[in-house]
Amino acid sequence: MIDIINLSLSHEGERVIENFSLRVEKGEKIALMGPSGCGKTSLLSAIAGLLKPEDGRIKLEGRISCVFQEPRLLPWLSALENINAVLSDSPPSLPEAQKWLDAVGLGADGAKLPGELSGGMQQRISIARALAYGGDILLLDEPLKGMDADTKAAVWEQILSAAQGKTCILVTHDEDEALSFGGRIYRYSDKRFI
Repeated sequence: MIDIINLSLSHEGERVIENFSLRVEKGEKIALMGPSGCGKTSLLSAIAGLLKPEDGRIKLEGRISCVFQEPRLLPWLSALENINAVLSDSPPSLPEAQKWLDAVGLGADGAKLPGELSGGMQQRISIARALAYGGDILLLDEPLKGMDADTKAAVWEQILSAAQGKTCILVTHDEDEALSFGGRIYRYSDKRFI
């Protein structure tokens, strides 16, 4: 469950969200849509505890798993080790990490460092890591950015499958993604999502 109460946030010195409230029930999915710079990413960062709101508060129950717009991989760890880091970070959990790497179509690239992979491949590892962590709350900030159409479709199926039963918030510019995600869709208007 996520309860956002009278939240206000700024982006680059400009107030983008003003006195916004939203309750997302346990297991519910919502999608947020709006123009670039309207505060979608800032809102997810505040929910994840990475950004302090100027006003208001956020209450939540459960562990959070995030997929950011950019991969945020540990550059000194291989693709497989980046996923394993959210599991036990020890050899016994490597088969589980490999399963997630296979799920995003990168099973043969486990030994490669992030710098040896394309941006889209890095993003898929980031998605696999978030899904492997298996938090109760899944925050997805334009997760399919930088992927070709076929890869996007395959990875989207993995996300939808892993999101079953979780409380989820998706940020997207893609109307089809928002609709296929299920649940409520909120669009940005007058410093709020309605």
